[in-house]
Amino acid sequence: MARTGDARATYAALTTWLCRLPPDARRRVRADPRLAPPIQQLERALFRGDDDWSVEQGRSLRDAVADVHRDLKRDPVRTHPPDLPPLNPPLPAFPADRSGR
Repeated sequence: MARTGDARATYAALTTWLCRLPPDARRRVRADPRLAPPIQQLERALFRGDDDWSVEQGRSLRDAVADVHRDLKRDPVRTHPPDLPPLNPPLPAFPADRSGR
């Protein structure tokens, strides 16, 4: 969507991606210096009408999102411990009986 220069479609795709992230990661992504300026430009173009949104800006945002997404995959963010215990916890060790079993 970003590569077409369609501001509404770009914003919809960006919002969908951001909503899938954990809250902490979402805050970090929105504050990332690679993404904050183009996101602000996009929001100004859509909601204030102050700025035009061009194909070039869309491509720039697309590239920045790809970089940030790659970084998120390298450094996963866990906001809380897993909800479930391990599926196969180790069995307790029992001393072998005299028969070797």
